[in-house]
Amino acid sequence: MTQVLGADVPTDKSRAYLEGAGFEIVSKTDTELRVKVPSWRVDVTGEIDLVEEVARFHGYDKLPVEIRPFRPTTTFDDPLWTVADRIREALVGLGMYEVRPMPFVHATKETHARVRNPLSENEAYLRQSLLETLTRRAEYNLSHRVGDVRIFEIGSAFTRGKSAMPREQ
Repeated sequence: MTQVLGADVPTDKSRAYLEGAGFEIVSKTDTELRVKVPSWRVDVTGEIDLVEEVARFHGYDKLPVEIRPFRPTTTFDDPLWTVADRIREALVGLGMYEVRPMPFVHATKETHARVRNPLSENEAYLRQSLLETLTRRAEYNLSHRVGDVRIFEIGSAFTRGKSAMPREQ
């Protein structure tokens, strides 16, 4: 609770707050409370919901306002995400603009994977290349007489798989 709230709420106070809200304390130690959730509290599904209850009763004004760095695990970030983030920073630093268009294109079922419930029948297929949507963005800008088009995208492309599901890359 201290790690999430950023402040130490004594166990006895936490117990009193939770009992006052209708929770039954099943067991208690100096550092841990085991709680039975009342049947009418369907909104409480996890430990974090109990922490929120304690914070609400304790008073949000008593909690620190600064946001401190917190990393819940020692697992490293996905290498692809790290590389994409570095590329993004470099391209933006060079004056380019990132676009994030929808991955749907106008195509045929012979070449592209079709979406079962498309947003529009006009664009009912998944793109095979980022260039399919980037060229549309560039064409739109050029048709509006904006000649200095500096855009990039870091996204997914799809190929028709051997099964019913397309393969995302």
